[in-house]
Amino acid sequence: MYLELPVNMQARVHIEGDTNLLFSAGPYIAYGIGGKISSNVSSNDADTFGDNGLDEFDAGVGFGVGLEFGKVLVGLDGQLGLTKLNDVEGAAKNINFSVTLGYKF
Repeated sequence: MYLELPVNMQARVHIEGDTNLLFSAGPYIAYGIGGKISSNVSSNDADTFGDNGLDEFDAGVGFGVGLEFGKVLVGLDGQLGLTKLNDVEGAAKNINFSVTLGYKF
């Protein structure tokens, strides 16, 4: 689990009537606040973050594209982490993709 602060800018392109195309992009920073790692090799669970786990800090860029139909929003968002999850050579980075559905009040 991460506590995350995204800072996105958004552009809205009018298509027709009450339909708009949305583009967003910007940086994010995140801090790992919890989790457990399970293994088939060992029956012990380990903390995800900390001395023997992953680095708590993460930073990267986010981007998205969506459609706005009046008060309904649908979109596809992604995040690409720029920091390594640990100090090991070839360490992984966070990657996240999500589908959004929203309603404006």
